[in-house]
Amino acid sequence: MNEHTSPAFWPARGSLHEGRAFVLKEDVIFTVLAQEGGISWMNGRHPQSGGSFIIATAVSDEEEERATRLLKNEFALRDRLHDGWAIRPVASTQYRGRFALVYAPFCFELRA
Repeated sequence: MNEHTSPAFWPARGSLHEGRAFVLKEDVIFTVLAQEGGISWMNGRHPQSGGSFIIATAVSDEEEERATRLLKNEFALRDRLHDGWAIRPVASTQYRGRFALVYAPFCFELRA
């Protein structure tokens, strides 16, 4: 996702490098897309604007420590990921008290 097509609620690219977090609004509707190991992938949609994004967070309290460690590591390495072969987190946030990564919407296919 480039800055020219970013929704109004999206964090500015410059602020991401300053360590600012993406703040989730209370009216965002979340739908679980998939669970992979201890990580849950969810689509977030703003009901008024229709804008959407994806978050990844720990699936449970039991998985929180391990999932948070993995997600924080991915976020720390985000500038080394290339858009051609990786989905890159654009911000971090808190979802129900848990660390979460925020991604621009991307195409995916669920596999059994």
